[in-house]
Amino acid sequence: MRESSTIKYTMCGLFVAFISICSQIAIHIGPVPVSMSLLAIFMAGLILGMKYGTLSVIVYILLGITGIPVFAGAKGGFAVILGPTGGFLIGYILCIFIVGFVVERFNNKKIYIVIGMVISVVVCYIPGVLWYCFITGNTFEMSLKLCVIPFIPGDVIKIIISLALYSKISKRLNSIIKA
Repeated sequence: MRESSTIKYTMCGLFVAFISICSQIAIHIGPVPVSMSLLAIFMAGLILGMKYGTLSVIVYILLGITGIPVFAGAKGGFAVILGPTGGFLIGYILCIFIVGFVVERFNNKKIYIVIGMVISVVVCYIPGVLWYCFITGNTFEMSLKLCVIPFIPGDVIKIIISLALYSKISKRLNSIIKA
């Protein structure tokens, strides 16, 4: 059966909302907040795949740029993208693209999905750290200490949780999407 684009776009919209909500579950412990947005992004990539998952993150970022307070701390506006955390928001697009690609390419091979998710986080960090260095004038090493090292344990937990959730709900969601 052919997948309904209406259902896919609806799921995409639901994930925009889910990412927006998870972004508000945040702890502000330094220059970059610890939020649950990456968990939502992982889930969107795992469930929606590359095309629709990436679309959901792009729409989320566009909503935030227009001023709707969807970013962590109920922030919105173009200034957030131009601020110290803007590179991480751009990194979300790369992150979900990789997760979606890997899940589509290696759907039933969990080890490849895990490796892809780890790579996606590293790729997400690259524009985040580089932009943070540029905006703050900090060294690359200092930016890693502030913006990456403290987040690694949480990101590992987010990968584990998203994989567990995906295992539980993927069959049911696929039957709905393909109906």
